[in-house]
Amino acid sequence: MSSMGPAGGNTAGASMAELREDIAETRQDLGGTVEALADKADVKSRAKKSAKETADQMRDSAQDAAEQAKRPRVWGPAAAGLAALVGGVMFVRWRKARNTPQRRAVRAWHKVADPSQRGAERAWRKAKDRFGR
Repeated sequence: MSSMGPAGGNTAGASMAELREDIAETRQDLGGTVEALADKADVKSRAKKSAKETADQMRDSAQDAAEQAKRPRVWGPAAAGLAALVGGVMFVRWRKARNTPQRRAVRAWHKVADPSQRGAERAWRKAKDRFGR
């Protein structure tokens, strides 16, 4: 009669010493597995560990924020000033281009061409007086 081992191999020819070593290894593996399961089941210690990690992360992020706040802000105000300057120049150019006689005549014509706009008749008279048409 042959006996089968845990791996399905034939253990009939194995010596007693080899069997004892196999049993010792199996016990160690089983002990490790039981410890791992016990650690997973211990919710209280896992919660403490998680809370400690969260506190460490919060402390690190607070330190990073404090260091960042100490650095001077140079580019933000400079960019805002440049944007305001460009906007101002564009506004002045737009107003200047809008006030040419040709543009005024076009605006008056649009008012006259659309009778639903209020003051169309007045705009027509004003354009007629100004440009002599």
